[in-house]
Amino acid sequence: MTRANLAYKTEPITAEEYLAFERAAKDKHEFIGGKIVAMAGATDRHNVIASNVFLEIGIQLKETKCRAFASDMRVNAKRENYFYPAIVVTCGERKFEDKKKDVLVNPRSSSKFCRNLPSSKTATKNLNLIFCSKA
Repeated sequence: MTRANLAYKTEPITAEEYLAFERAAKDKHEFIGGKIVAMAGATDRHNVIASNVFLEIGIQLKETKCRAFASDMRVNAKRENYFYPAIVVTCGERKFEDKKKDVLVNPRSSSKFCRNLPSSKTATKNLNLIFCSKA
């Protein structure tokens, strides 16, 4: 099956098929519930908010073992859903799905960090900005 056909399949595909497709693709796609979902471009408002939040996060994490990554870090969420959060935080050793090191499998942030964000649940829900999970 060609890459173009894979993006339009109606039945679910495997995570392995998605990763092969995505690693060869020119544009970014997420993988949700066995389906490839093309990502839309971000608005000016989204980019301004994301860059301001990223800057603030960087300041808060400066002398910690945590690091923030911008929108190009693919994350393997639970149940083999893959997505590109605008901002993802890791604390301690970063773990990846394979040797390519392009799929982060242990995104997390301290609960203190998430509590200090203004309405982090709202930001995640409404803007798909930040992936926060408790360590």
